[in-house]
Amino acid sequence: MKARLLTMMLVICLTMGVLPNLAGAATPGIAVFVNGTKIVYKQAPVTRNGTTMVAAKETIEALGLAFSWDSGNKRIIAARDDVALSITLGEPVGYMNGVVSVLGAPAAEINGRVMVPLRFLTDGLGASIVNKNGTYLIQTANLDKSAYYSGLPLQITDTTVKNLGTETLKVSYVEYFGQNGEVRTLESEMSVAPGQKGAFAHAATRMLGSATIDYADSTYIGRAVKQVAAAGQVTPSRSYQAANRMYTSDAYVDKLLDYLELQQRQYDRQLDAYLKKELAANKNIPLRIDGSSISYDVLGYPEANIKVLNLTSKTIIAFDLSFSCYDVYGSPIETYYSSGNRFQGQATPITLEKGYTGTYSWDLGIVFSNTAKLVNIRIDKVAFSDGTVWKRK
Repeated sequence: MKARLLTMMLVICLTMGVLPNLAGAATPGIAVFVNGTKIVYKQAPVTRNGTTMVAAKETIEALGLAFSWDSGNKRIIAARDDVALSITLGEPVGYMNGVVSVLGAPAAEINGRVMVPLRFLTDGLGASIVNKNGTYLIQTANLDKSAYYSGLPLQITDTTVKNLGTETLKVSYVEYFGQNGEVRTLESEMSVAPGQKGAFAHAATRMLGSATIDYADSTYIGRAVKQVAAAGQVTPSRSYQAANRMYTSDAYVDKLLDYLELQQRQYDRQLDAYLKKELAANKNIPLRIDGSSISYDVLGYPEANIKVLNLTSKTIIAFDLSFSCYDVYGSPIETYYSSGNRFQGQATPITLEKGYTGTYSWDLGIVFSNTAKLVNIRIDKVAFSDGTVWKRK
């Protein structure tokens, strides 16, 4: 496994979503036909990252599956009998009968419609698709023609299995984790009564999320049902062997890396544009004040807490600021120990990277012991890791 996957996955996934997604524009001329019938969309298909995105509900229903929307998890489930596809807004993957598929672009909401990659739906259902100059011709097939078809009396999503049979089933499954640069497998089983659902052991862990396996930090990268057992008879999943080969291959890891690196580049571009705009609005002052509060130490003296955002592309290692102190009545603090009610402080040493926020505190002590409010907070000087310094003019 590529070792750098484990070092970059969590960082990138945590930063995604900080900035709003850019809405995709409808792509002129795209039309989708299923078995000769054109799908009528309220939101026209769009193209993102070279991936054709279509409105989920209309497409799923045209393909013969029931559409359901899990609002709590922002997740779509498309199901019919022993086939289920699930996809969550913003995630890099979808699930085909519980098996991961890396997406060309994550599902997104555009103009109130949830858009998903068209290829994800057709591949998951074993349907054929032909693109003729932007007109997509889809022919459905028996659901058991899909490479992801398990052949088990189960409806499998990304979090649960539902027993469609008449006997209690012992479901065996394998979860895959990146750990110390290698793929680690964890086998588990659960009993599921007829008509009931059972949750996977790490159902709450999202793709590329962190988990602790045998006391070691790990990253979740997939799951597959291996077999079911009932009345002493074991039935293997038809898709397990292929899924197992995929999860443990370099090609699968490469797909994850390609996705993450693309997302990082897109995020960096959005972040740079956002910071440039906010820096201009902040009169080119490198730090923006994003909030302040007063707390009290164990002796009852006030502490000033100030939250700042680094609007530059550089790393900040120190900054000076000043603010005026007012009491609970809104009057300037009067003190014998200082001329005026203006406090001057410095935060150093710190490490505040591009686009990050930090909250820093200063003890106002006995000099400004009656402070209840901070007024006119001002950044006066900023030092960067490259040796440059910004000073207020």
